Amino acid sequence: MFGKLKLDAANGPVDISDLERAEQQIGAKLPLDYKSFLLKFNGGKVIQGLYITYENQKLGTTKVYPVYLYGVESDVTTSNSDSIQFRVERSAEWLPNHLLPIARTLGDHMHILISLDDATYGNIFAVDDQAPFSESELHHLADSFNDFVELLEDEPVLSLDEIRARRRDLQEQLKGGSKNN
Repeated sequence: MFGKLKLDAANGPVDISDLERAEQQIGAKLPLDYKSFLLKFNGGKVIQGLYITYENQKLGTTKVYPVYLYGVESDVTTSNSDSIQFRVERSAEWLPNHLLPIARTLGDHMHILISLDDATYGNIFAVDDQAPFSESELHHLADSFNDFVELLEDEPVLSLDEIRARRRDLQEQLKGGSKNN
């Protein structure tokens, strides 16, 4: 179910009672597929270059790199800045309460969210936290947490020869562009 997702687990293990306590603290029931993920991993650092793409009206096809998936606080952990409970508190002023932060991204300027709203329950979205929140700035990534994991793609690793060839191509393009100016 979570085959592509490789994590360096940073949070302690959790059980059903920890998840129930987290649901009480955030005031909503978590989608079952996301709960399964939390029971298995309880969040952690993504250890390979995975990304998901979406269509951004302003920028076109855009890649989002989740680098850390939040877990929940358990009986054995105190307040944890990488927990969904902490993230809900931090985002309460700018994010509607039906959107739960579940991950941070490369560059730390986007949040990956799961919807707890009846109409979009379990859907996964990305939002830029550098701008004031607007529903129009929500970028739909997947219909469920499981779909989100399935849509993650590996960033191709380039050989040294491929990097050199790309650099040469770019230098040629830049030289050609400066001749026309």
